[in-house]
Amino acid sequence: MERMTRIVLSGLLVALLGACAIDRPRPVSPESVSAAMVALPEQWHAVGRVAVKQASEGWSAGFDWQQRATRADIQVRGPLGIGAVVIVLTPSHLRIESGQRPLLELDAPFDAMDSVLQQRLGVAVPLPMLRYWMLGVPDPSAPSVERAGGFEQLEWQVTPTERAAVVGLAGALPTRLDIRHGDTRVRWVIDQWQVGVP
Repeated sequence: MERMTRIVLSGLLVALLGACAIDRPRPVSPESVSAAMVALPEQWHAVGRVAVKQASEGWSAGFDWQQRATRADIQVRGPLGIGAVVIVLTPSHLRIESGQRPLLELDAPFDAMDSVLQQRLGVAVPLPMLRYWMLGVPDPSAPSVERAGGFEQLEWQVTPTERAAVVGLAGALPTRLDIRHGDTRVRWVIDQWQVGVP
C-alpha cells in the first residue's frame, strides 16, 4: 500500500511539474518573429466587425482596414453613435477624421496618441502595433512573451482564437482576435481578408 501511495504521489508530482513548465511564459525570440514575418503580407485588406468593452461601457462597429506597407487607412463605422471615423496612420503622422468632430492630426513621436484615441474612440489601442497583431504576430520592434494561444506585448494579451486560410498566402490569418488590457477588451471578427492588394 505504501509503495502504491508513493507511485501515485510521484505521478502527481510529475504532472504538476509538467503543468508548471507549460504555463510558464516564454519570451518570443526575435528569430521566431522574423521567421513569421517573412511569410506575412506587407499589403492587406481586412473587413469585419470590432467590439470594445471597457468596465461597464462598450460599443461595436464595422471596420475596413487597408494596410499598404507602413501606411494604414482604417474606417470605423458607427462607434458611439458618431458615424464613420477615418484613421490614417504612417510612421510619421496620424490623422483622424469624423463627421461630428474637428479634424485631428498628430506628428511623430505620438506621445498624445493614447489620450486622443481614448477621447475619439473610447479605447486607446496601440495602433502601430495593431497592424502586426491583426496578422496574429507580435510587433518585432518591442519585446513580447508567449502566452497560451497567443502572446503578451506592452501588457496587452493578444489571442487569435480562430484562423483561416487566405488566398495568396501560405499560412492562415486570424478571423477572430481577442485583445485585452486590464478591464479593456477588444474583439475583432474579420469577415474578409485580401492580401497583396494595391
